[in-house]
Amino acid sequence: MKRVEQVVDVFRKLGGAARLPDVYAYFEKTVDVELPKTWRAGIRGRIYENSSDAGGELKKDLFAKVEEGFWKLRDHEIASDLIETRKDLDPTEVVEMVLVREHWRRKGARSVFENQAFTISHADSRAFEGAGLRPFFEYRQLGIAEATKGAYGAHVIRAVPGKESPGTWHSHELDFQMVYVTQGWVVFEYEGQGEHVLRAGSCVLQPPGIVHREVRHSDDLELIEITSPADFTTQEEDAR
Repeated sequence: MKRVEQVVDVFRKLGGAARLPDVYAYFEKTVDVELPKTWRAGIRGRIYENSSDAGGELKKDLFAKVEEGFWKLRDHEIASDLIETRKDLDPTEVVEMVLVREHWRRKGARSVFENQAFTISHADSRAFEGAGLRPFFEYRQLGIAEATKGAYGAHVIRAVPGKESPGTWHSHELDFQMVYVTQGWVVFEYEGQGEHVLRAGSCVLQPPGIVHREVRHSDDLELIEITSPADFTTQEEDAR
């Protein structure tokens, strides 16, 4: 705890600037040995004797006083909003945020992306296709199923003008299904929930297994549907 290198390392992990209580909280959270009674004084001593702003006997000029309560590494460029965003935070909150960031940095990009791939889909890059769950709709896949190895699916759905829904009651075996209407309108009916008109800007989360049906829609209907997994089983249900 008395080595200045340790204190410098903690300051770097805290973004280059910190309050003394933030530094204390970081040590308390990460050190797995019993700390001596004077450990806080030891940290203050390492800062003061290595800062020309402290007015004491100087060893190295490693720390600079930014403003009351905050110190920084003299050679470190800190984010412009770092101090303002931390002023009202408890030191334990600051440390938790830093440790979460460190966790993901240690995992590395390969680990973070091992089950997903970066993908972008543009309106003119994939055509609408008629092959889908409902013949009165056309589907434009967004590449999410391929990018997530089937864990998620997302597509744009638009109505085929002149074709109507037969209003068949059904349910899906999946973990997640969300619908967001971007254009036109559609009427869904849900068991126990009744009929609902979704217009542009409307969003509905359909819980797994809920029995429902598409009653009618406008010819200009267009919506986005997101599911997990991408492929799932649909079964017809008795009339409600």
